Amino acid sequence: MTPPVDPWLSPEQAAQEVQVNKETIYRACRGKSLRASKVGRFWKIKRSHLDAWLETGAAA
Repeated sequence: MTPPVDPWLSPEQAAQEVQVNKETIYRACRGKSLRASKVGRFWKIKRSHLDAWLETGAAA
C-alpha cells in the first residue's frame, strides 16, 4: 500500500491556496514560522506544513 502523498507547493501556489499575498508566504519562510525547504533559489512548502502554519494562526 502506498502512503498518501504530501505535495510540494511553490510560495505562489501556497499563497493562492490560503488567499494571502505571496510576500506573506516568503516572509514566513524566511522567518521560519512556516517550515519550507529551499531548493537552489526556490522555496518549496509541503502542504502539511502549510496546514500546520494555518492552525497556529500565524497567517492572520
